[in-house]
Amino acid sequence: MPSVRESLIDAYALYVTAYPREMPRLRTLTSTLLYSQEDPTDPAVEPAHVTASAVLLGPDNRVLLAADLGRWVLPGGHADPEDGTLLDTARRHLAEVTGLPEHSFVTAHLHGSVPLHYHEMDVRAPDGDHLHRAFVYLFRLSAMFGQASGRRIDGRPEDFRWSDPVIFRDDEILYTKLAEVAAA
Repeated sequence: MPSVRESLIDAYALYVTAYPREMPRLRTLTSTLLYSQEDPTDPAVEPAHVTASAVLLGPDNRVLLAADLGRWVLPGGHADPEDGTLLDTARRHLAEVTGLPEHSFVTAHLHGSVPLHYHEMDVRAPDGDHLHRAFVYLFRLSAMFGQASGRRIDGRPEDFRWSDPVIFRDDEILYTKLAEVAAA
């Protein structure tokens, strides 16, 4: 099983191959991967470290958002060594937020297991402010969970909510990708 750091390098390579125009946005991450001896997924690495997030598209193409420190965000967070890959990290965080088993979610990207998006997010946390460099993976509910799990997820509105993808219109790159996926 590859380490999370090795999976980060793989995710990075897949991402820049699928989206070469986005290379300039990844300049800092590129430098970190090439020159740092530290594990960039280690939460102790400051001022920034790599995390994984998930976009869960519902049957109606709405996106699941999670409550985190008073704001609505994509479910995600830090990698654990047992995750193996950043894709596994995103799936685990999605399962933690929804209460559904990890096998409830299938990847739904147009390019296989390539991350859908990369973004940097300032995190204001009780233990100190820092920056998350997140690879975002796209999921749908597996067929066997269908509508029944949708009702279960909607049963805990204090933890998460479904939202129209238009909320991402300020992030033109992510918004465009979500529109492409919804149209496919």
